[in-house]
Amino acid sequence: MMRAHAERLRLESRFGAAGAELFADAFQVVTGWWERTPDVWSWTQRAWGVGLEARELRTAPLVIYPEAVQLAREMLRYEQQAERTRSARVSWLEGVQQLVDGWGLVGVEGWGELVRWLDHHSRPAPAAAGRGGRRGRVLAVGHSRLAEPAGSLSDRSCMG
Repeated sequence: MMRAHAERLRLESRFGAAGAELFADAFQVVTGWWERTPDVWSWTQRAWGVGLEARELRTAPLVIYPEAVQLAREMLRYEQQAERTRSARVSWLEGVQQLVDGWGLVGVEGWGELVRWLDHHSRPAPAAAGRGGRRGRVLAVGHSRLAEPAGSLSDRSCMG
């Protein structure tokens, strides 16, 4: 858990608001998966480890935090690609599928949220076009139109 938090802080330190917003997006997606599949063994173990019941709503932020950070890193990887073709999307989703399978979420429902995220990020940010992922760059055009610049995780996410 501490390692995941340190990784989130590095993401936000290096990419500023964009890092924070990617974490917010990832957290929203993983929350949807937790709501559909709260019995994932690693999530149950984390909840029990701090004396909580696995299915308690208040356990969600704690138990899904590491996966949300990992997904945020994958989202950043997608954002740093200037290519937004169908094959780039499919390739990225296949990589995320492997990551999710590794978490024990084989066959999880809720890929629609991730596809919606891709739709919101279908055009790279102007600062990214042709220059790769520069420090402090903004997110894709669709994200800024949908997310708030500050507030709770759900406010900062384009998934809200």
